[in-house]
Amino acid sequence: MPNEFQILTNAEIADRLSTLAQLLSMEKANPYKIKAYRRASNTIRGLGESVDELVRSSADLTGYSGIGEAISGAIREIVLTGTLASLEKLRSNASPELLSISAYPRLDPKRVLRILKKLQISSTEALHQALESGAIEQAFGSRMAQHVRQGLVQTGAILLYHAHDLVSSIKSYLLKRGDITRAEAVGDYRRRVEVIEELSFVVETDNFAKLISQMARYGGRTSLVESTDELAIFALSSGPLLRINLGNAKNWGLSLIRQTGSKAHLKKLTAVSGSLTDLQTKGSFPSERSFYDNFDIAFIEPELREGLEEVRQARRGTLPTLVTAGDKGSFYHHFGSKEDFAVAAIERYTTREAKHAATVLSDSKVPPLKRLKQYFMDLVKIYGQKGAIPGCMMGRFSLEVAAANPQLRKQISTTFVHWQQTIATVIEQAVAQKELPAGTEPESLAGFLLNSWEGALLRSQAEASDAPLELFMRIAFDQMLKKHSKT
Repeated sequence: MPNEFQILTNAEIADRLSTLAQLLSMEKANPYKIKAYRRASNTIRGLGESVDELVRSSADLTGYSGIGEAISGAIREIVLTGTLASLEKLRSNASPELLSISAYPRLDPKRVLRILKKLQISSTEALHQALESGAIEQAFGSRMAQHVRQGLVQTGAILLYHAHDLVSSIKSYLLKRGDITRAEAVGDYRRRVEVIEELSFVVETDNFAKLISQMARYGGRTSLVESTDELAIFALSSGPLLRINLGNAKNWGLSLIRQTGSKAHLKKLTAVSGSLTDLQTKGSFPSERSFYDNFDIAFIEPELREGLEEVRQARRGTLPTLVTAGDKGSFYHHFGSKEDFAVAAIERYTTREAKHAATVLSDSKVPPLKRLKQYFMDLVKIYGQKGAIPGCMMGRFSLEVAAANPQLRKQISTTFVHWQQTIATVIEQAVAQKELPAGTEPESLAGFLLNSWEGALLRSQAEASDAPLELFMRIAFDQMLKKHSKT
């Protein structure tokens, strides 16, 4: 039945897509498909325009990043019917434990199921308790505990990492639709707090009532919780509360100071400056620096305004200097750039792998195919899930940086060519010793084995399992090459 009356918020649509991605990952579906749904979910969650309205006006959704024809169709199904058939099918087959995990898209279901099984618990509530009691860290280590802690962040909060796009989207929407002169993100976000429960902005406008009206349409629908002549609080469907404070040109700097600092910081600051409320009425501080200069205080960077010793240090001129994006540490004493570092890492990796290959594949006392099988068995031990270095560095570089960096792409390609040639040499020896038929193409077969191995490694990472690697070994050496070898 068409969904004619209920308008869905962007967050509600995004939640369905992220839940679908979670359940697909539990079904061991195509990792690229899972990643695509998650990317689309993030895109929709950060849009200021109402996706519901876009769908009903027959807009082309494929113009947005991460949304192709298939996902566009899924979004239209969600909006027009209120549901998604593929999602409901997966839900009907999932256990209660899996369904509870699917509500937390940042949790890795395979890792969490391991925790539930080992600790003999069956709900996310029990998972919360195990995290706070230290049971997860004790049983699985600090990295697992950190993953669970980040994954269980309540929907009312958002991680700083995920807040950047949302803040940018809100600011853009305010400037475009809110009839404002300027807007500045303040509060927890400006202080770069790791977990943000409330996003805050200071805005300058002559029509605050219009801003409130327009903001209620953000993301399709955003609920107004409270409003006064100078304050509006909204419940963002994508996570935290949104607080919008009205400022003015005369005291813009003071407004930023009042809305950025923590309560502890502001308490220590008022011990020096007096009531900030009174200053807002009587003073004139168009910039933050004008306020600090007036009270003979060094400028305090937003990240430091937590109520520790920063006010005292600012008065004494002993504030610590923050590291900036332009600062270069000891890394740059050894490498001219991050690209140079990556090239050096690839060269070191290649050298190490070449030594390992030479040790195993050059032993003429062992038949060629036996050598080749032993070589890949060693790779499974090293780069499999139980190994010290899960996954292949060349594979990761290929996926993450090759397309964007010609220098690294050439280096990676050269590494694969040399690797293929090494394998081809062993296959040539197998042909010469009649382990393989005379018509075998060593280079082509070596390329096929290498491509299959890299694909198996990628899927092994996606599934957190060595099963794809074991399948590669069985098909390649127990069936394909064994079938062609001389018996």
